[in-house]
Amino acid sequence: MQKSLILMNIRLHTVISQIHGSSGIKIIQAILSGEREHLFTLQQAYDAYCFSKGQIEQCDVQIEKALNSITNGKQEPNAINKAKPIRHHKPNIKDLHKKLITATEGKEATLLPGITDYNLMQIVSEEGTDLRQWPSKKHFTSWLKLAPGKNQSGKLKYEKISLERKFLSLQKQATKLNLKLTEIQAVT
Repeated sequence: MQKSLILMNIRLHTVISQIHGSSGIKIIQAILSGEREHLFTLQQAYDAYCFSKGQIEQCDVQIEKALNSITNGKQEPNAINKAKPIRHHKPNIKDLHKKLITATEGKEATLLPGITDYNLMQIVSEEGTDLRQWPSKKHFTSWLKLAPGKNQSGKLKYEKISLERKFLSLQKQATKLNLKLTEIQAVT
């Protein structure tokens, strides 16, 4: 869509931070109702956006069904903290925070900085809710490759690229935020 707007000499991205936000979509709809050059490419991009948004809504319905089946029969925790706001790609799932905390049996990984319900949902989808396969928290952080190896000082990290998908979303968040082992242990 942005390319079509630039071809029309409309620099909407310099005024609005997100073209896909509600204001940007309303402006694009107003442009489409008028007559301008390059309207065809903008219409195509807008239709593709609407199609992908519909696909995402269908995915949200399936994710909600999966979360309902995971939490079915599990007791809800008594005290649940307030959910952090999800700024981008917020799933349209009713009571997402409560369902995720129920699925993880009351363990709130969202207390870690940078972990929202969206990240926790990715973690649960990649690894599940059973973390008993790791004997200790040190094994878990080592498996995430957050701890230095036996030949590393901790300052430089020489990684071997592995083809395995190892809890990528948590590893990315922890690396971004430079989380320490003690902060991960405090939550689990």
